[in-house]
Amino acid sequence: GGASSTPTTSPSPGADDKAVSGGKPGSVEDNTVQAPVLLPPSEFHVLFVPLETDSMKQKKPENAENGESQYCRILTETLQLSPFRLPIEYERSAVVKADRMRSIQEAVKTLTDDQRKLFEEELNRGFREWLVTSGNLRQVLDLV
Repeated sequence: GGASSTPTTSPSPGADDKAVSGGKPGSVEDNTVQAPVLLPPSEFHVLFVPLETDSMKQKKPENAENGESQYCRILTETLQLSPFRLPIEYERSAVVKADRMRSIQEAVKTLTDDQRKLFEEELNRGFREWLVTSGNLRQVLDLV
């Protein structure tokens, strides 16, 4: 007997496709999946999540004395040292936004305590308003 038989426990051809597509081999019926879209440089943002380890706490960065923020310092290092360079217009956009953040941080340093408190309240109010209007409040509440 040279005929090979398929064991009864093996899935039918295209079973993986059926599981992914909801039953029809080769079809994708899930309309919630969106194709990737290339953002314009103006909408490109570098997300930085600060993580401070014990070794980082002990080591004072050399740029700390000139007031450079951790965000700006790490962004600069990432852009310069990454083997995966951004296209120049995206890198330029990230640098412009970092410079804007740096100038805001410098301006905040010059505020009086009362001005700083008002600024913080307004910033928090604007952020809460954005969370509600953008629909992102639910995501934040899900994290808690």
